[in-house]
Amino acid sequence: MLLWFVFESHIDPFGSLANFLDAAFRNVFNGGVIIVSATDVASLYGTCPAPALRNYGARIVRTDFVKEMAARVVVSALARFVTPSSS
Repeated sequence: MLLWFVFESHIDPFGSLANFLDAAFRNVFNGGVIIVSATDVASLYGTCPAPALRNYGARIVRTDFVKEMAARVVVSALARFVTPSSS
């Protein structure tokens, strides 16, 4: 019998990573690492705000610190998927 233990899960989709978060958290082993990267910079930088609201649940405004805001939006989307029952 083969058992698979995933200690690392790397998500690098073309577009939003929001669709793949549930699968990543379900497949990573307890204490494992999830690595994410997002390529949908148009929605994360505030150029197209509707996809950011749909995919990440955040309203993005264009500011001088838009790259930091994009990183915080991605981290908050990750934090919403972590629940006490999964940790």
